[in-house]
Amino acid sequence: MPKAVSAREAQSTFDLLLGWVVEQQDVVIIAGEEEPAAVIMPFARYEAMQLVLNGEAGEDPLITMRRLRTQIGARNPELTDRDVEEIAERFSRDVIEGLVEKDQVRFEPVPTS
Repeated sequence: MPKAVSAREAQSTFDLLLGWVVEQQDVVIIAGEEEPAAVIMPFARYEAMQLVLNGEAGEDPLITMRRLRTQIGARNPELTDRDVEEIAERFSRDVIEGLVEKDQVRFEPVPTS
């Protein structure tokens, strides 16, 4: 689960926060005056996000995500398949939430019959 801290706390405990990010493979959200201002995330997660956001032109997002899962597993052999799946799931959720916040994708209710 992401951790949220104030900018002041982030500045005074940066080393601890960085260690937590690496150990937990999760993100720290740094709050500005009234809203989130920045995120500290594991580098592998950043690379994965960049791959999806800037992926091959016209490449199916599902193919990109599968390639990403393979790359995460190859770069981190100590992770179990379940660990890799959890990272991919968290990443997917983050990307989708970001697209929704930027109004780049919209979900509509599915009609029930």
